Amino acid sequence: MVSLDPLRYLAAVIVDQFSSHPTRYAYAALFNPVRPFTFDGVMKLYDDSNTTTTFKYGDDRYGGEAVFVPRTNATGEDDGYLVCFFHDEAENQSECLILDAQDIEAGPVATIMMPFRVPYGFHAGWISAA
Repeated sequence: MVSLDPLRYLAAVIVDQFSSHPTRYAYAALFNPVRPFTFDGVMKLYDDSNTTTTFKYGDDRYGGEAVFVPRTNATGEDDGYLVCFFHDEAENQSECLILDAQDIEAGPVATIMMPFRVPYGFHAGWISAA
């Protein structure tokens, strides 16, 4: 975990089910410090300690913000997944990453190769079937 101070990020979002309630976590896209207006990873903010954990997409990989998807029968605020898209410029390949929201530093639990280019800054949402 690192202190929030050195990180630049897009406005953090909370889990939708906890809107208007006290929360412990928020998620945000990390601005690339060298290349303007691009995001090169995601972060999880721990509100109680003002610290973060991060996952970086890798060299020449840029994406957008992550969407939180609660696990079926979730028991906690961060019991779910972060779904995010990025584009690998070196390989000209877009991917969808699924991260365990409780441990984003562990990297993806699944990767989906996209058959088309996903633009930077792509916004998404999650609507449960239930």
